[in-house]
Amino acid sequence: MALAKNFAIERTEIGTLTGTPNTRGVVLNGYQTEWVRATKLTGDTSGSFDLESIQRPTKVYAWPLTDSSGTLLTSQPALVEVSFTHTDHDTIAVSGLGDWTAAIFIVCGRSFKYA
Repeated sequence: MALAKNFAIERTEIGTLTGTPNTRGVVLNGYQTEWVRATKLTGDTSGSFDLESIQRPTKVYAWPLTDSSGTLLTSQPALVEVSFTHTDHDTIAVSGLGDWTAAIFIVCGRSFKYA
């Protein structure tokens, strides 16, 4: 099942910008993060969603916002690393999701395709 993506915050740059003419404005050896708020049905333990800018994800974390009934969590939820498969250049499939209906996914990686 596809997760319902509500919004995404794109391309937080973490790294050093270069100033040389051929690479001006490029982040070298830097990670980027993409934050995605998504919802799912209570019983679903997997799903997929499209990425906005990251094309080489390396880690994906889920931060639950609601419980299985859709009620906002009253205590600070734990950030959980989730398993993922990079299915094509802009889509990931996540699995092992917990018993919640809304979460923020934090995807870490790079925005370029090739090493």
